[in-house]
Amino acid sequence: MKFRSVVILLLIVLSVVIIFYINRFLEKKIKPRSSFGRFFTYIISAFAIIFLYTFSLVWIIAHLFPVTK
Repeated sequence: MKFRSVVILLLIVLSVVIIFYINRFLEKKIKPRSSFGRFFTYIISAFAIIFLYTFSLVWIIAHLFPVTK
């Protein structure tokens, strides 16, 4: 049980680091502070990334550790 918890924690930490760098790239590329249209584009892309991040992380954890009854 402890190994499973450590693996899940490492997956979460690794994915947060990856998302951090993706967000920095988006901020440099879109430059949301320059206009409202760019800010709106940044917000929409951030929501899409959050959705994909959460979906893929849960999917990976569910497939690595299937629920057994």
